[in-house]
Amino acid sequence: MMKLLETLIVCFFFLLYILIGIYYNRRSSLDRRNFYVASGKIGLPINTLATFAAFASGGSFLGSIGVAYSASISYIWAAITGSVVGFIVASILVAPYLGAMKLNSLVDFFKERYNNWKVIRLIGGLIIVVSFSLYLISQYKAAGITAEYLLGWDYVWTLLLVTLIFVIYTSMGGMWAITMTESVQAVLMFIFMILLPIIAAIKLGGPITMISAAMENNPAWTALGAPVITIIGFALVWTFTVSCFPHISMRIFASKSSDAAKKTLGYTGLLYGIFSLVGFLGVSAAALNLFPLGTDQALQDADFAYIAVMEAYFPSILQGLAASAIFAAVMSSTSGILLAISAAVSNDIWATLFPSANDRTLIQVGRISIVLAGLIGAILALNPPALLVILYSQATAMMTAGFFGPLVLGIWWKKANKYGALANMIVGSGSFMILFAVGSLGIANIPTFLEFIIALPLGIIANLIVSNATYKENSPDSTTNVELMNSIHERAQTIA
Repeated sequence: MMKLLETLIVCFFFLLYILIGIYYNRRSSLDRRNFYVASGKIGLPINTLATFAAFASGGSFLGSIGVAYSASISYIWAAITGSVVGFIVASILVAPYLGAMKLNSLVDFFKERYNNWKVIRLIGGLIIVVSFSLYLISQYKAAGITAEYLLGWDYVWTLLLVTLIFVIYTSMGGMWAITMTESVQAVLMFIFMILLPIIAAIKLGGPITMISAAMENNPAWTALGAPVITIIGFALVWTFTVSCFPHISMRIFASKSSDAAKKTLGYTGLLYGIFSLVGFLGVSAAALNLFPLGTDQALQDADFAYIAVMEAYFPSILQGLAASAIFAAVMSSTSGILLAISAAVSNDIWATLFPSANDRTLIQVGRISIVLAGLIGAILALNPPALLVILYSQATAMMTAGFFGPLVLGIWWKKANKYGALANMIVGSGSFMILFAVGSLGIANIPTFLEFIIALPLGIIANLIVSNATYKENSPDSTTNVELMNSIHERAQTIA
């Protein structure tokens, strides 16, 4: 049965996001740089909120709590540690240098650094499209189960509705609209992720009592809960992924300066650490108090844990706002993902295949790709798997295995060249997909995330070997690469 008050609150925010998209339509249509990175004019406070919202996805909002409830908090410690360290690493090694470049996408960096080699641009764009298409599934599932369980909406119709809303404001307003909507969404997400465990702890006799009862109801909650290699791999995925997340990279390019880009990632890491530490641990503990595993009250789908606790402790008006917060988590990430897919298709692939295409055509191609990606994501989410956090972490791990080396070595190592970067992408992402397929098909027992631990260094080693073997110090390509790298470092230091 549909809940009227909660539905009205959620629909109010949906309408607000659409109006923001309409408002920024004209500005975003001026040129590609406006559409994809707001011409690098986003200030530090707004960009920090938007980056936090883009990272703290619907998959993490529901999925991380689901894993902590059903398995153990070891995944949560790994996710928190890996993400916070990842933001620190990215803010030091990557953000100032990308922020000093006037680019539209991560693959644009590969284009500039690796001599405008079309092969790199095409493969890089394809990896983003494949990886982020899988990432979309977790976001759509989060929206669907929230609406179905909390608002009484039909799951399928919810997917169609949110797809329509995503597509409207993302395709119309581009980065400008996404930035403003994500700022609103960040506030909602942070407040209601922190508020719920506080209220739950008060209702359950205090945080110590709540946590003690959670440990009693599920002794495995504080145990390792998975092979050591899986926990280490999970942390490493997020440590390295932050640096080369395409939609986070676009946030760097949207910053006003390299210094603002660096600070944006640093502050985002702090916000996410507080958000996840208090929220993920507190809500999973409350869920174990209310719905002990192994009993008739246990949740059938662990990804419902946040929603179930919220329904137990929040009055209707707060349920509506909290539902809006979950949708905000879904929308903030999904809109960023859709824009990154759009950039990969239009700015990276289409512009490479049709170099004479003007900005107006490329923006139209980008908008069409947003519509198609949104529809495909909704279709794939009709029958989604459980445990969202594992799904989207594996999708990003495949991409990171191919991208981290070409990005960081391209910034810091003068011998890095296009052949090494291509070898890195093929070996890194390719070996991850092979290992993942071998494990999924039961051919060999490969612990989850071991694929990443193997694939990431394999890709980087391939890069080092091939770049060294093909480097020619006085060749035009090498000279251009070194000059560009030096220029990037000089601009980063000057602007900072």
